Amino acid sequence: MADVAEAVVPGDVVAGAYRIDGLLGEGSMAAVYAATQLADEAEVAIKILHPRHLRGEGQHLERFIREAKVAGKLDSPHAVKVFDVGTLDGVIPYFVMERLHGVDLRRHLERMGTLSVGRAADYLLQACHAVGEAHRLGIIHRDLKLANLFLARQPDGSERIKVIDFGVSKLLRPIDEEGQATATTVVLGTPAFMAPEQMRSSKVDARADVWALGVTLYWLVTGKRPFEGESI
Repeated sequence: MADVAEAVVPGDVVAGAYRIDGLLGEGSMAAVYAATQLADEAEVAIKILHPRHLRGEGQHLERFIREAKVAGKLDSPHAVKVFDVGTLDGVIPYFVMERLHGVDLRRHLERMGTLSVGRAADYLLQACHAVGEAHRLGIIHRDLKLANLFLARQPDGSERIKVIDFGVSKLLRPIDEEGQATATTVVLGTPAFMAPEQMRSSKVDARADVWALGVTLYWLVTGKRPFEGESI
């Protein structure tokens, strides 16, 4: 099966409701497109799983579906809103979400340099709003880092942190009747931001996210990770 980018082109209409405007980005798991909702001309983004992941063990498919379900449960203004979920041709899953304009904190740090303690703390408190709501729902993000905190420009010109990419999140309790989403023995996350127990594939809880946010805060203020070494 071809990748999505080879099958979806600008001008295509998805589900009779969304016009594809262009490719925003593409990763190993999925492609994200800028699109317009035909009913009201609202800007949206559509994330579509690469068809090749419909074969094999299905781990990418599970993560994709999990991300859509988790994001759809969060009401925080600091989480990306999901508006619609469906399949292309009844086979390839996609979900429609708000389109963000801005840059993630990793790129912001590369371009602008370190932040003041006050600004870094403000950004992290905004992230905590979304992460705290996720924790109350029994959801652990497990991959909080600079690249997954997005500094989004709002229509009024203000900026707002958005927590993105719940694709490797872990459910401490089921979101629905399908049960636990991932095995606790699988190591998922980004090593530089991972708590020690997460490194050891031990069961993780909300404290792993708190650790990752602490590492992120340190990095924003100093420009480097709190722990340096030649191996993980």
